[in-house]
Amino acid sequence: AYCTIPAIRGKYCSRLPADILREVEGLAKRGVREIILVAQDTAAYGADLPENVTLAGLLETLAGCRGVPWIKLLYLYPDVCRVTDDLIAAFTRHHNLCPVVDVPIQHIAPGVLKRMRRPGPAAITKVLNRLGKIPGIRFRTTVIVGFPGETREEFETLCHFVKEGWFYSLGAFVYSDEEGTAAYGLPDKVPEAEKQARLAELMEIQQAISARHNAALKGETLPVFIEGEHEETPLLLKGRTAFQFPEIDGCVLVTEGKAEIGEIKQVRITDAGPYDLVGGIVEGR
Repeated sequence: AYCTIPAIRGKYCSRLPADILREVEGLAKRGVREIILVAQDTAAYGADLPENVTLAGLLETLAGCRGVPWIKLLYLYPDVCRVTDDLIAAFTRHHNLCPVVDVPIQHIAPGVLKRMRRPGPAAITKVLNRLGKIPGIRFRTTVIVGFPGETREEFETLCHFVKEGWFYSLGAFVYSDEEGTAAYGLPDKVPEAEKQARLAELMEIQQAISARHNAALKGETLPVFIEGEHEETPLLLKGRTAFQFPEIDGCVLVTEGKAEIGEIKQVRITDAGPYDLVGGIVEGR
């Protein structure tokens, strides 16, 4: 109800599996070691294609590509019917399918979701619980605050759900009108100052949750994709864990050891903040 992208992009149009496979194989030959699958809704992949093409089948195919140790998913719409047992099984079987999934819930209060024309809260929690069967899974999400008609009680419902700790990483945005959308004409707009206050309140809640998730990693040794020298000093390397996405998540500050760009090194985590981790490369690994 609030997004113009469907009107701009038109109906879903899935690329053929063979085309995607060829591109991934070509990237692997060029040394690319991380593949991120992005769509308006990755769960809907293949619904417009014949012969029962599915996201699970695509992942099974791509997981067999040599030289691609990390494959990740962004924007898996919380559609219960499309988060299948086959999808869960693919993640469980293949170690190069990183156990991190972005599930954009946008809200959790029933009234807000109905006005957004989104799946209800029961569908969202069912999808999260189903995906929760994947060993070591971590969730990302995005939410919108200040949607037209959002009451203080509905906002607090969202805050309570976030406090349950479902999400390792959460991005929040204030609602803004877009002409041509159904939400544009909805009454009871939330004042801008109130939207900004709610955004700050929610992000403060998530910051504490992210800090807790990261603190639990201290002492762990994790594979880290080395991106190169840190932009602020050549004395540090910068990298990402398998559950951190480039440019939108925190990073790993590598204080000890040497590595080349694109290498995946084992790093022992020695310190952690709300967004970033700190550690040193475990020599010989």
